[in-house]
Formats: sequence, C-alpha cells, structure tokens
Amino acid sequence: MTAIDQARDTTLDITEQKRMEADRVGQATQTDSSSELAGIAHELVGCSAYCGVEAFTRRLRELERLGHESELSGAHALLADIRQKFPRVQSAFTRLVRTLPTSNS
Repeated sequence: MTAIDQARDTTLDITEQKRMEADRVGQATQTDSSSELAGIAHELVGCSAYCGVEAFTRRLRELERLGHESELSGAHALLADIRQKFPRVQSAFTRLVRTLPTSNS
C-alpha cells in the first residue's frame, strides 16, 4: 500500500469516525452526561484542528466548555450546527480523496 493509499484510507476513516462521535455527542446531550460530552467534544476538537476543519472547532470547544460546567442547555443548538456542517466537510474530504492518484496510476 502506498502512502497515498494510506492517506485515502485514513481520510475516509476519519470522516466516518467523526460522524459516529457526533452521534455520541448527541447521545451524551440527550442523557445529560456532561463529562462524556466534554470528553468526546475534546477529542473532536483535536482531530478537527489536526485535519484543518475549522468549521467545527469553535462549536466543539463550546460543547466541551458546557460539558465541563455541567450546563447542557445550549448543547442541542451547537450540535445541530455541527451536524448541519458535517456533510459539507465530509464532501470536501471525499473530493480531496478523489483527487489523489491511485497506486494503479
């Protein structure tokens, strides 16, 4: 497997993992699990920043803060905003992956 193939696989894995973690944020919000929300949001902030996805970072930091403060009343709106932006980010990653040459090229 070439480095480009690995980058492609990693990019696709990251987008799927982050979608699943966003679902976990929703579950933590629904069950008032403040510490879980803070932990998941923190992980997502790190990954989003690492991947250059600024569309989520500010909202995720706010979710993390709400979790630490055990004040989840604004979490639903923040999560809705993240979920609204996610397809656009996922689409950008998918387009990026399609531009990478394959090992057969």
